[in-house]
Amino acid sequence: MQAISFLRSFILLLSTSLLLTAQTDTSTISSAVVSARFSKNVELIGYVIHLGDPADNDPEHPISKIMNSAPEDREIPALYKIFELGADVPYDIMIGILHSMPEFPLPTDYALPETLLVSFGLETEAEQTKIRTLVDYAVEFHEASHFEQLWNDLAPYRKETLAGLQQNLPSTALMVGLEAFYQQGYERYEVIPSLMIWSGPGWGLKTMNGETEVATFVLGPLEKNYDFSDKARFLNLAIHEFGHSFVNHVVLEIAGTQIQETEHLFAPLQEAMVKQGYLNWETCVIEHFVRAGEVLVPESMGDHSASESLLTNYSAERQFVYLSYIVDKLRSYRYEQGLAYPEAVRRTMVDLSQTYKE
Repeated sequence: MQAISFLRSFILLLSTSLLLTAQTDTSTISSAVVSARFSKNVELIGYVIHLGDPADNDPEHPISKIMNSAPEDREIPALYKIFELGADVPYDIMIGILHSMPEFPLPTDYALPETLLVSFGLETEAEQTKIRTLVDYAVEFHEASHFEQLWNDLAPYRKETLAGLQQNLPSTALMVGLEAFYQQGYERYEVIPSLMIWSGPGWGLKTMNGETEVATFVLGPLEKNYDFSDKARFLNLAIHEFGHSFVNHVVLEIAGTQIQETEHLFAPLQEAMVKQGYLNWETCVIEHFVRAGEVLVPESMGDHSASESLLTNYSAERQFVYLSYIVDKLRSYRYEQGLAYPEAVRRTMVDLSQTYKE
């Protein structure tokens, strides 16, 4: 990234300061508080994942011993039905839907609301029927398995994990910085750790608490053996995954035409993206904008070292080859020209389509 002159740095910091001041009213500060809690329903999905594809944890670790204490659960027929039917259902959809439901065991008269399914993009009858059937199998598995006993046995380890995470939660200042950059806010932000999901992955999604949308960050352990202690990595993941709650819908609603027009840009980086789980250009575009936010939010708060390190890593090591271009355009449109985030995204995508032609 080119060095920013003293004058440009001063203008950038001044415009950022004005932007943050405009955004940090009492309601924004209140909404920027982040909480952490375990979700029993997310852990049920984690247990299903563990039975099908266990993580590489020390089998003698106390948590491993608890999770592996009922090997007969692998023989429950409903488990195989879940694997079969859910093979092509993204984890974030199943995790988000189950997390938005009442806690297991479900009330006997519970029915998945259509509005909940639609909020996760499941609009056709076939899609909704598939998810309802998967939930039915999850109920069967829950009833037949030893999950409740495992959940109870893991209570001390959940308490210990939460105590550590509470010390590392994103600060109010950081969340206000996110809200200021994206010009959006949520009433609630929550971190949902999981002992049972593999180490490494995280998911950022919008879930429902009644009629309220919640920005939710679900994460497995940061390192193997159920280790959540890496504060720097945790905060980077939080900015990234909460960023999805701000970015996804804007990119899809604002830049749909430009995404189609720039489809050819996926070919040069397709191999590298697929290895990272980004299977198409639409997802790749969203990831570029989320990572641009990871770069620009710390920069706007004066942490230029972290910003430049992320940009270098993502561009050179992770092959997000258009990231520097998108960062420069967003910086100009958001901070130097003062445009709203959706308009900045739209203009950036137009510029991208005009600059990188077939």
